[in-house]
Amino acid sequence: MGAVKDTLSTDNDECFPIAMPATKENLDKAKHFVLHSLVNRGNTDLFAVLYRYSLLSSSSSKFARQFILLSDGHIHDLKSILALLEHQSTMCRDRLFTCAIGNVANKHNLKRLTRGANGGGLTTIFDSNYRSKWKTKVQNILEHIRQPCVTSISIDWHDSSLDVQQKFNNQAPKMIRSLFNGMKLTVYRFIRNCHKATLTATINGQEFVTTVFSSTVTMTKGRILHCLTARAIIDDFDNGILHIDESENELIKIQYKRDLIDLSIKYSVISPYTSFIAIEKRDNTQTHQTGVRLVNVMVDRDIDLLPYIGWDGDMSHLTSIKQKLINARISLESASILSKKDSIVDIEKFCEKISYRSGDDAKFDMMMTIIRAYHYSFNEPEKANQIEDKMRNGM
Repeated sequence: MGAVKDTLSTDNDECFPIAMPATKENLDKAKHFVLHSLVNRGNTDLFAVLYRYSLLSSSSSKFARQFILLSDGHIHDLKSILALLEHQSTMCRDRLFTCAIGNVANKHNLKRLTRGANGGGLTTIFDSNYRSKWKTKVQNILEHIRQPCVTSISIDWHDSSLDVQQKFNNQAPKMIRSLFNGMKLTVYRFIRNCHKATLTATINGQEFVTTVFSSTVTMTKGRILHCLTARAIIDDFDNGILHIDESENELIKIQYKRDLIDLSIKYSVISPYTSFIAIEKRDNTQTHQTGVRLVNVMVDRDIDLLPYIGWDGDMSHLTSIKQKLINARISLESASILSKKDSIVDIEKFCEKISYRSGDDAKFDMMMTIIRAYHYSFNEPEKANQIEDKMRNGM
């Protein structure tokens, strides 16, 4: 078990100065250290920590040293860190796994760090909106630590002439990450008359080169590959690295924004700048007939809502009331915004006739659905607050 560090601020704290056996006692110390570390400092000075490791000889283990960095990506003196990882001979086999945490994490810097580690690495995004996936992501990192990886992956497309009409001639992803066991990667590119490509990669310090060929006999026509290529390019612009320098990376995104929109429209692929809306065309001669509204049927059939009625046929009357509330809630949640506006007033009147004693959780869920509709679908927070206050008084 390696040293556990708190690398926030311009100094750092160590749990173990050297690697220790993974005994229960040492694990308990490490857990206590992590759980009680202060996080009220800033300015992640990672260089000072890595520089001390660079003065030590590289580990004799199979995969050298493994660093796991939990950070928001706002790291001090990143250029010096990248130069240290690239040129220091004692760190030529070390691997770096970065974990992007926080809502404003600088993912570009963290991806540059993993690319700068000669031994390979991976960047994992910990999104606060998907906490249920965090455990699986941590388990994947621990699995990758025990595996060899493929690094320095590049593809030579042997393209003699570029398509001048095509604005996006680069491959996607433009910069390929390290690959571990079980991971697959498909690289796309718009290119004319490509019948040969050479793949180069490094595995455990040894270079691997292979060339693949294609024949004109196997060529097919269609749009599927074009759409997949467009989607890969759009995703690379959104999540990938287009340039090592962060400023240049953002500048490229701005320069190609219009071209990215045109690419999205041409191949019907959604991008951060586009969305697609289906429009129904009707003639003036056509008459639109509205169907039977579920709310009207429920209101018309609802004669007596007294809770003391025991049975109504095979179903309890209370159960029938709750089922009507559930059906109304499902109908409102699945309706379009226009349909919600047409039916929500009738649903409110229907709910007013039912007490919380009769409706129980079904009415509570129905009222919360109405509040959310006013708040988010109609953008009427004042109306939502009025219903919520009325709801509290009624309970």
